[in-house]
Order: sequence, then C-alpha cells, then structure tokens
Amino acid sequence: MKHTMIPLVLTILVACGDQEASAPVVTPPPTDTPAPAPPAAPGAPVRTLVTKRAVSTHPHNLVVDPEMQSLWTPLDESGFGIYEAFVQDGERDVRFVAETPTGPGGAVLTMRPTAGGEATLTMTVQGGKGPLSARVWVAAPADGRAPEVQLASLYDGRAIFLDPVQGSERAIDGVRWVELRGATTEDMPGVLYLVAVSRGAGETRVHAPEVLTDAIPKIAKGAAPARTTLGRASARTLGAARRFSALRAAHVTMSAPPRPHVPGSPRGL
Repeated sequence: MKHTMIPLVLTILVACGDQEASAPVVTPPPTDTPAPAPPAAPGAPVRTLVTKRAVSTHPHNLVVDPEMQSLWTPLDESGFGIYEAFVQDGERDVRFVAETPTGPGGAVLTMRPTAGGEATLTMTVQGGKGPLSARVWVAAPADGRAPEVQLASLYDGRAIFLDPVQGSERAIDGVRWVELRGATTEDMPGVLYLVAVSRGAGETRVHAPEVLTDAIPKIAKGAAPARTTLGRASARTLGAARRFSALRAAHVTMSAPPRPHVPGSPRGL
C-alpha cells in the first residue's frame, strides 16, 4: 500500500510543476515617455496673454459716462431715468466687443439714423479751467464721412472741434476706425456736451470718448490736434445739446420716481 501511494504523489507533483511552467508570463507595459507632439502648422494662431485695462479711457476722464452704460438703463412709463448719454433721431446699440482700437474688451456704441436723417449722440462732460483736450474713436458708415464731433458749451455757444488724426486709421474686423482729437487753452466752465453727428445712412460707431483737463501734452504726444482754439459750435451740435439739456432737466433721476398715491390705500404703498 505504501509503495502504491508514492508514484501517485510524484505524478501529482510533476503535473503541478508542468502547469506552473506553462503559465503565461505577464509583461509590464512600457514606461517610455510618449513621443512629442508634432510642431504646429505654419501660420497657426498662437494664444498669448494680454493686459486689459479696467476701462478704455483715462481715470481722470471728464466724460461722465464714457462707456455709455446709462443707455442701458430702463426707463419707467413716465420717461424718468439716468441721462448721461443719449441718442436722438436714431436707433442705438451698445455692446462690449472683444477687440477695439484701444485694446481688448471695450464698449462700442452703434447708431443708425431713422427716416434718412442725422442721428446724434450727446454726452455730458464736466467743464473746468483750461487747457482741455478731447479725443474719441469713430467708425464712419461705408457711404458717409466720419461723424462731426464737437465739445460744446451752451453758456457761450463755443466748442472744441475734433479733427481726424493723420495716421491713426486702423481696421478691426472689417471696420475702419479713426481717432479724432481737439484741444483748447481756454476755460470752459459748467456742464459741457460732447456731440457726435452722423453723416450717411449707415451705421456709425463711437468708442472711448475722453476729455482731460490740463493734459494737452499727454493727449497730443506724437500727433498734435489740428486746432487749439475755440470756435462757434455748429447749429446741429447746439440743437442736440439744447434738446438733451431740456430732457435731463425734466427727467433726470438717480432712483425710480415715487408712485402716485391711490386714494384709500395706506401711504407708502
């Protein structure tokens, strides 16, 4: 009996040994670093970081609403609202666009005349002692010239005339922009009005209106304004400024007007 069990045990051990020897060998995956990516095709856009200013104009800008946010403010049924910029005789649209003449990200106003007339943009400006410098970027419609832009005073009817700066033209997304500048060494006290009058039936764009006091050398560096003396404002500019002034006198409010009291209801409701 003992002699019979020994061959059986040896047979089992030999079978197990053959099974272990025939087991597949697991090879670990290769640890080599992947091949580098192929270089970008010539002419492919390269992403770079850029610096964006908080606003598109100087921090000491005397234009009350240079980004024309008051044009977004809804008005109530009586017409009360915040009027620091206003478009007359035309439709308007204000958007923040990715690329502007002053850099990435800025507000651009687009105005379109209605009934074939001339649309006007009027903005309030804080006046002061001279010298004063004014600048703005504009884009004229394809069928018209650059808008007429003046910084006018209703006190004496005089104005700074903003003229195109030679060599400032630049095209962005198919839109041709040009910078307008003007300056004076004289005082312009009180509330002033920066008025842009469209010329042509298409769209006129306005960006980064700016008025600075005692800053002619800063604005005029490299391209002095064509005129530095005050002249008589045009009839169109004065008319737009007077209408805007009357509108502000009648409807300006920094909060919603009080509701009329309904008889029989508690006060304050």
